Amino acid sequence: MKKLVLALSFAGIAASASAEGLSAKCTEYFHKVETNLKALPVEQLEVAQKQYDENKAQLALLDEQTQDKTCTEALEQMKVSEESKEETTDNVKEEAK
Repeated sequence: MKKLVLALSFAGIAASASAEGLSAKCTEYFHKVETNLKALPVEQLEVAQKQYDENKAQLALLDEQTQDKTCTEALEQMKVSEESKEETTDNVKEEAK
């Protein structure tokens, strides 16, 4: 579920088209999102993929500077979310001992 939230959390900032027209930072961001999508259960994948495609298209319409700023922020938020998830996992493992 957290991966779905992560994959969809940037719905307001991104959009869909091909990788053409995306800055290097956005290409990096969408690569990470694609990795997260692959880990989703099948029943969540269709909705998440549609949102991903829409976000990528919208983002491709922005100028490169705005894309870089938006995707840099999104990557940072993704990093914080992943660190939080790892910390939670570590805490659960410690409590289980």
